[in-house]
Amino acid sequence: RGVYFAHMDDDEVWTAEHLTVLVGFLERYPHLGMAYGDVRRCRGYFRREGGADGQVRRPVRRRFVEREDLGTPWCRQFDFGQLVHGNWIPASAVVLRREAFETLGGFDESIRYADDWEYWLRIAQRYPVAHCCTLTALGKPTVTYRLHGANATQRDPAVWAENLALVRERYSEET
Repeated sequence: RGVYFAHMDDDEVWTAEHLTVLVGFLERYPHLGMAYGDVRRCRGYFRREGGADGQVRRPVRRRFVEREDLGTPWCRQFDFGQLVHGNWIPASAVVLRREAFETLGGFDESIRYADDWEYWLRIAQRYPVAHCCTLTALGKPTVTYRLHGANATQRDPAVWAENLALVRERYSEET
């Protein structure tokens, strides 16, 4: 029922300001179909916490332990020609207008791992897309992308590579 859509992957974390900043950006630039903020990457692992504690059973939770900060390598202005060659826009960094979603439909479900990348390209063929530089606006990225051994792309590299090739082939004629 809302005006905007945002997607959250379980590997990523938003800051409290993420949606406010991105929605504000889209409000200032009503011609945009999609905007994305800056993303910090880090590497780490999940540690289980909780469980049995004497007579009391506590729920088991997983806490992410960060081992290495990989910086903000994906912070860049939108360029369709560059995006065709590789995706630098994690799904959780994006806020898009409901109008774009209703016009184009959702993700292509035949693409298992690169469905978000294909969707950004499809949106950009029809609507203007822009980067909201949260590093400038807030002095920090608003999304953290957590790399770990259980990431979906780590579990099935052959399908991942096949999906990347499919998207590149589908949009290579556009550049």
